[in-house]
Amino acid sequence: MFETAQQPMLLLRRQGTVILNAAASRLFGMAAAEVPLSALIPPRQPDGHDSERTAAWRARSALRGWPQAFVWRFRRCDGVLFDCDVSLARAEWDGPEALSMVMNLRGASWARKAGHPGGLPQRARAAEAVARLAGGVAHDFNNLLTAIIGNAQLLMARPHDAEEQDSICQIETAAERAAGITHKLLAYSGREPRVERRVELNGLVVGMHDRLQQLLEGASLTMTLSPCLGAVTVDPSQLEQAVTDIVLNARQAVARAGSIAIETYGFLAPPGTWAVLSVTDNGPGMEPAACARAFEPYFSTRETRVGAGLGLSAVEGVIRQSGGHVQASSRPGRGTTVTIYLPLA
Repeated sequence: MFETAQQPMLLLRRQGTVILNAAASRLFGMAAAEVPLSALIPPRQPDGHDSERTAAWRARSALRGWPQAFVWRFRRCDGVLFDCDVSLARAEWDGPEALSMVMNLRGASWARKAGHPGGLPQRARAAEAVARLAGGVAHDFNNLLTAIIGNAQLLMARPHDAEEQDSICQIETAAERAAGITHKLLAYSGREPRVERRVELNGLVVGMHDRLQQLLEGASLTMTLSPCLGAVTVDPSQLEQAVTDIVLNARQAVARAGSIAIETYGFLAPPGTWAVLSVTDNGPGMEPAACARAFEPYFSTRETRVGAGLGLSAVEGVIRQSGGHVQASSRPGRGTTVTIYLPLA
């Protein structure tokens, strides 16, 4: 049954080795041979805990007769990471000190959300309706602004005294700022004009390093990029703006001596492999209720909400338009991570 099961299963032996059944072999991209557990897991889990130590603790508990159920991050032979709901229990059929692990790949739920808006729950459908309204308003408002800016530029070309010239400049500046807001509204609604092409995600991030470091005003920036990540199909200028917005949002959360880390890696989840870009800060973090609202327009955890703007909601619109998904995770005192998932080209 272990060898022929359609569900991925692992058999953990006392000496720290693992046997994969055929389904797990396909999932990990390796032969169904006996391998060390360290070959199947990254050094650390998403919560920062050491993978091997945590696995050893759970194994001891399961061997004492306390079955375990938890979420675990694994690593394929090509370095791609993926999360599973796993159950761990004694494998009585293979000796008193063997454990069986049954794996259920996570990610199908949000993949369906990203790909099938009609299947979204009521709150998400409401958000989709608001996005359509925002897109329509942005288009109409943008047409008015085009006329305002054009006429302001015509007036600028004529001779005026200093006071009149200054007033015309203020009209043009205000209109251009308003035009910037319409672009963010269009991004939020997923209707901003796009020029898509294949982009190497690592190359795009590396090319942004110096500019991002200047924006951080003293906070440190580190990058950990997975080799051979592959390409995504995006509008590069929009993706760069989305990453910049996330980093600036993180900068507001950390002190001048704070740190921000950008990481890329591959992630396996239905319906395929995704390229992942995460931005993590070491700021104060957020309570779960605040984190759940991170992508709401004009939401801010700061005492003064001046300049809150569309924030991460515009980022979500850009990523959704590229067929991707974005998530935020945070804990008080542990910082915040914003993660972008994009399908590989």
